Amino acid sequence: MARETTKYLQCAICRKLYPSDGGSNCPDDDGLLGHDPLLGSTFADKYEIISLLGEGGMSRVYKARHTMMNRVVAIKLLHDSRRDTIAKARFQQEAEAASALSHPNVVTVHDFGLTAAGQPYFIMDCLEGRSLAEMLDEKHSLNLQEAVDIFTQSCDGLDHAHRKGIIHRDVKPSNLIIIKQDDGYNLVKLVDFGIAKILSPNASVQQKRITQTGEVFGTPAYMSPEQCNGGVLDARSDLYSFGCLMYEALVGEPPLYAGTFVGTVMKHVNELPVPISVKAPVKVPVDLERVIMKCLEKNPDNRYHSAQELKQALFDAAFVAGLKGLRVGAVPEPRSLAISGSGSAPVIPLNAEAERRQNARLVIVLASVVLTFVLVGSWILFLYPGPEGDYGTFYAKLRWQSAIAAADDQLSAGRFNDAALTLENAELLSHKFKDGDRRFEAVLARMVDAYTGTHNSQKLEWVNSQLVKLADKRVYDEFEALMAKLKQWEQPSLSSVQWEERAQQATAFGERIAHCADKLSVRSRQKQEALLKRAVRAFDLLNLREGIYRSMFRIQLAEIYRTQLRFDEQRQVLNEALVHATDNPTTRMAWRYKILAHQMLGELDLNIGELKKSKEELDQALAWARRNLPGDQELLRNCLNASAHLYRSYHNKEYDLKGDKLAQEAHKLGVQMDSDSAKY
Repeated sequence: MARETTKYLQCAICRKLYPSDGGSNCPDDDGLLGHDPLLGSTFADKYEIISLLGEGGMSRVYKARHTMMNRVVAIKLLHDSRRDTIAKARFQQEAEAASALSHPNVVTVHDFGLTAAGQPYFIMDCLEGRSLAEMLDEKHSLNLQEAVDIFTQSCDGLDHAHRKGIIHRDVKPSNLIIIKQDDGYNLVKLVDFGIAKILSPNASVQQKRITQTGEVFGTPAYMSPEQCNGGVLDARSDLYSFGCLMYEALVGEPPLYAGTFVGTVMKHVNELPVPISVKAPVKVPVDLERVIMKCLEKNPDNRYHSAQELKQALFDAAFVAGLKGLRVGAVPEPRSLAISGSGSAPVIPLNAEAERRQNARLVIVLASVVLTFVLVGSWILFLYPGPEGDYGTFYAKLRWQSAIAAADDQLSAGRFNDAALTLENAELLSHKFKDGDRRFEAVLARMVDAYTGTHNSQKLEWVNSQLVKLADKRVYDEFEALMAKLKQWEQPSLSSVQWEERAQQATAFGERIAHCADKLSVRSRQKQEALLKRAVRAFDLLNLREGIYRSMFRIQLAEIYRTQLRFDEQRQVLNEALVHATDNPTTRMAWRYKILAHQMLGELDLNIGELKKSKEELDQALAWARRNLPGDQELLRNCLNASAHLYRSYHNKEYDLKGDKLAQEAHKLGVQMDSDSAKY
């Protein structure tokens, strides 16, 4: 019996199980770390901690399972010892930078939050693979085919981040994760945006302060000269770091390294690396070496200007080198003309006439091959319409890309009039594509800078109106797509497998619906109401045990009915929201919606003069908020203000004093919230 009741904990160091009441029995435990209390626990109400994946100076990363969706994720948790403002801000910036990205070659961040103790964390993909650093430790260097495949995928991930205005600042082999797919294909993921720099003009003051010029961050073996000097960084700094990574992947060691931080930094600033051809264990094609060495130029202007440009250069070098499976297979060399039998028969020469005919046939074959290449190339360049979702000829795309590159150079040089003319030509070209207006929007974004520089308010107003139209169109397109999917969900599940599939999709789908409904609130109340009503029907049919979204959609509907004075319908959906939040909520979100529904019912009864009923509802909402969600300051402040308004409505001295006291508490809480917000 004793064995059946003994509880065990998993050691964070050796991963073995030890009795929880037996002290530290782990021989690797020196008493400083001990056994990790999170292992085996439930985190944030829905993640079961499975194991510790890794630990650094800033944080720990755990492997966990979403208890409702049965999905394995990774949880990155800031160390208790790193709770200072800057550490928390950098940790939050990593989550914000990574969550702004959505690309197959970049790690996906799903959620960010604070524990009840105020400890920041975020949820991301759990990547089952090896880092490039681990591969190099095992192999010392990569073969050319494998290397170029990893390099080009990494370029795609970097290019996506750069287009989003995010500079990674710590590109190195340990931050590339290589995941072997079922078909044998290697998928590359760029990870760890802990010291990323956000270049967007919308970045917060705090974000700009913690990545200000003059600070030196990164790993010295891969830092660009401007990064070593604490200078202004842009995408070309990441390309230098990536050049160091490519050099190491082929040579087996970084291009510049001195054994100390200062020594390595000085080498990056002052010395040139030894050519790859001198140190590489295998023969590296000249063109590929030239591409990598261009990334390692000291002057950023002499490097590639974008990761996409670098990727194209890598493809070109691979094609010239004859690497197959990347772009076009290598063309075999002509074989010797010989007659062979068993054993090693001598070569029998052709007579003059036969040789002439052979040469003529060879010329015809070569001419046919050349003509075929010309015709196929011309078709691809001028006639091929492009893939689905990005229609447009390759030639048109080249012209548009050239115009954008020229405009970017002109904007950087302050030549706003020239940039405006270039962008107006690019705008005409952008209408030739069917790409969801992506190129048109890219032109408009640059036109804002150009017309601001030329003080052309009339054209600037036109650009803003076009951007608004594009934003509206995307919201309405999303509305139509969600309505179509909800129509499918309104049909009863055909099997337990289909129900399980929908249940797993419910969280992400519900969030999309809620966000779209919020965006529709300032565009079309009619469409917002239609979307929420259909969502209510679909999620009611799904009938999940967790009724969070069924309550959420009804509370959003109640807000619509409140603004339109449709009080009977408002009361009905609020009462339904209470039912689906359950009498004994098990999650913070369920409590939140239950409290919100009570508060809104209290405000509704106050508006129609039902003071007694309103007092019961608002008192209950405030009591629940204090007891069950004390950390939700916004909700508590709203409950305090609603109750203060109620008590003042009695026009009774005692109740007026109580209302004033509640209002003062709400004001004090608001000041505290503003102060906390300013810290970030």
